Amino acid sequence: MDQKYDVWIRVERFEGTDDGYVVLRAHWAISTADSSAPITGRTVDLRRHGWKPRDYPGMVRLLSKEIAEMSQEIARSIP
Repeated sequence: MDQKYDVWIRVERFEGTDDGYVVLRAHWAISTADSSAPITGRTVDLRRHGWKPRDYPGMVRLLSKEIAEMSQEIARSIP
C-alpha cells in the first residue's frame, strides 16, 4: 500500500518591497495522512532581487520561481 502524506504550508510574507525584492516567507510541514504530528518541516525565507515596484506581472514571475524552489524542497523531504 502506498504511504500518504499531508503537507501544510503557512504563508507569512508574499510581497514585493520598495527596494526591488520579492519575498516569500512560509513554514511548511509534512505528516503521514493518519497523524497530525509533523515528521519534518521548516521555515523558508526566499528573497529575489530584480523587481521594479509596480511591475506586478514581474513580481508574479519572480514569486513563482520562489514557489517552485519551495515546492522542490518539500518534495525532496518526503520520505
